[in-house]
Amino acid sequence: MGTMNTLRADYVGKVGKTYGVRQYGKSIEKAIPFSHSPHNRTQTQSVRAFEKLNRFSAYVAKTFWRYLNLSDKTMYKHNAVAKWLKPCVKNHSFQLANLVEVIPSNSSLRFGNINIDLEAKTAEIEFINAPYSANTTREDIFIALVTDNGTVKAGGAFSSVSQTVSFSWDYSDFVSLSVVMFKSSVQFGKKIINGLCLHTETQNFVIDGILYTSLMPLNEPPRYNEGIITFSDSDFSFADNILHWLEN
Repeated sequence: MGTMNTLRADYVGKVGKTYGVRQYGKSIEKAIPFSHSPHNRTQTQSVRAFEKLNRFSAYVAKTFWRYLNLSDKTMYKHNAVAKWLKPCVKNHSFQLANLVEVIPSNSSLRFGNINIDLEAKTAEIEFINAPYSANTTREDIFIALVTDNGTVKAGGAFSSVSQTVSFSWDYSDFVSLSVVMFKSSVQFGKKIINGLCLHTETQNFVIDGILYTSLMPLNEPPRYNEGIITFSDSDFSFADNILHWLEN
């Protein structure tokens, strides 16, 4: 409840949909912030999917913006990339495979040998490139190691010369790791994004019959007390005597 000061002709506290405060010797009236009911599971999945898209888009913008045919006149660069790559989010899920809707594949760019050691946290990626067409004057290659959470563990922009590039990362916090590769080809002064290539490796959480939850990207770590392991409802559900992991 608000308290009115008749001498200053103001009030402090809640009155209706507003509340009064005194700051720096002045009386200020503010609107009470709007609050909403908790998101249901579908809404939460949609939010998480767009968070993943934004993580990936931020890396693309940071690393490869100069080679893209996009504009930042009306929005930030990472938002322009996210708008371009929006098809990656469908049915409340983030799917890198949907990149093919905006980046066509062709035979001019392809993977050679791929050696990913998830235990050692290293990768060697060979790519073989040929010009997009006889009229191509420049090409630049984008490569990123992207987790199912949209985080890029390693990557960069490379010259068009076919080569093997090496990567490493500090820790594994993912279910799957995908190698995303495409290129920007300059032709008659225009940048053409093409040559999409995808390769995915899945993390193994069960080793020698033991489930390692430390390798899983959980919202909350499991709690252990008096012989009982307690999992968060946001990470697991239990039905028909089976513990189900809820991938975020």
